[in-house]
Amino acid sequence: MKYEEAVAAYAGVFRADTKRTSAEYLDTRYGIGYAYYNLKEYAKALDHFKYYIDNLPAANRDVKYRDALVRLGDCYYVTKQYSQSLSVFDEAIRHNKPQADYSYFRKGMVYGIMGNIDAANKSFDALLSEYPNSRHIANALYQKGRLNFENGSYPFAIDIFNRLIKSYPESSYIPYALQSHAIASVNMQNLKAAENDYKTILAKYPTHEVANDALLGLQEVLLKMGKSDEFDGYLGMFRDANPKSDQLESIEFEAAKSQYFNQQYAQAIKSLERYLISYPNTAQRVESRYLIADAYARIDQPQQSLDSYYMIADEVSFNKYSRVIQRIAELEYALGNFDKATTYFGKLEKIAASKKDEFQAWSGLMKSYFNTGNNSEAIRYGKLILDKGQVAPNAQSEALLLIAKASLAMGDNTQGRAYLDKTVESAKDQNGAEALYLIAEILYNNQLYQQSIDKLFQLNSDFSIYDYWLGKSFLLIADNYLAMGEDFQAKATLQSVIDNSPNVEIVDQARLKLMIVEEKAKELQNADLDTLEIEDVENR
Repeated sequence: MKYEEAVAAYAGVFRADTKRTSAEYLDTRYGIGYAYYNLKEYAKALDHFKYYIDNLPAANRDVKYRDALVRLGDCYYVTKQYSQSLSVFDEAIRHNKPQADYSYFRKGMVYGIMGNIDAANKSFDALLSEYPNSRHIANALYQKGRLNFENGSYPFAIDIFNRLIKSYPESSYIPYALQSHAIASVNMQNLKAAENDYKTILAKYPTHEVANDALLGLQEVLLKMGKSDEFDGYLGMFRDANPKSDQLESIEFEAAKSQYFNQQYAQAIKSLERYLISYPNTAQRVESRYLIADAYARIDQPQQSLDSYYMIADEVSFNKYSRVIQRIAELEYALGNFDKATTYFGKLEKIAASKKDEFQAWSGLMKSYFNTGNNSEAIRYGKLILDKGQVAPNAQSEALLLIAKASLAMGDNTQGRAYLDKTVESAKDQNGAEALYLIAEILYNNQLYQQSIDKLFQLNSDFSIYDYWLGKSFLLIADNYLAMGEDFQAKATLQSVIDNSPNVEIVDQARLKLMIVEEKAKELQNADLDTLEIEDVENR
């Protein structure tokens, strides 16, 4: 008879019997409670079991009564009436101590839910010590281990899981125990133990529900151990065991992302490219391509990065679309493709959603136009930054300097010199250093050698932290000395640069200049000797 049919049959007796304490009536209540219990309608079952227990005469409390106690305790447990559940299980233990293993198990579960860890451990221990042959031993070990694991008692939990794994290797709780054991081991910094646990799950239980998390856990552990090259083998093992898993795509994507965020950029690129081949219609295609592009940039492969960004350059709905356009512009600029950089900085200007994006666009356009020789546009964007776009620390000094350089390139020396002076006055960064150098260079070109030297000594004093411009200033000081006929001072300055500058490019330029100066000196010396010889012959 099905439980639904049993409920209907018992209900007829229940309604007809007016003697609410007759043996038949009480059996009916027990029967209805039993049927509802098996139908998992615990609230209904609870009412019938409670009536049965409360009204059954003490003389009739037999096996059925003890069974009703346990089931009533379960009903209270399932309906979250934990105090009543504990009281009923205590009653069940008193009436049937030899077979109270289940009641002790349930008490441990209830105490755990109530947060009373000590009482839970004692209840589980009563089962484990007094009922060694109970069919609930493996479950009790797992629940005790899980409870202490969740409470942060990792060494204690590990010991319990070890006992379960060793003593009950065929238990259905082993995969769960291995997973918790692995996580506890990671928290204890025992990565090798965690690695072994995850590998065991994937080798023995590749289709189990915990295998997904085990795969991700193994990937994280292998990365920390510097053994991420082993992961692909276990990913393949999982894929072979779960070819139709709807979790596989997500797992592979998350695994590749983890490599990226753990700065394993070369591996992340390979994993993401393989992912895109395996799942060509994935909803994560654009994000995958974005991560690949950024990873290439981080390992200094700008052309590959640019190629990947171009693959998603039309994905206007992508939440990082403006970043894609910005990176294309920046990479084209870095590769010297200034016309293309201008095009994409222009796109960025149109879609800019923040002052920062707007400034990046204006700054890029200013520099790109300058490098393409469109100095009037460079000046326009420079002045726009000065007026509206000073969101970066060096925005003003960069704009002042570019306006100055663009003005000079157009032959507007008055505006160029004025903006160089403004740069020096307001900037204490490398833009100020370059501006002061350019002023000194202008003075040198106008044969104002001492004034040029004075400006260069000012640069040495005010901007000494910039090795490149410090070195360039000494090279120009040497040029000034040579123009003034002070060759000794020039050679001493160049030798000082060779001996002290940390910049290889500057040192090479100093060596070349010094070599040229010395060769000219030798030529002059030889010319003087030839003149003396001629005069000596004539005198003879």
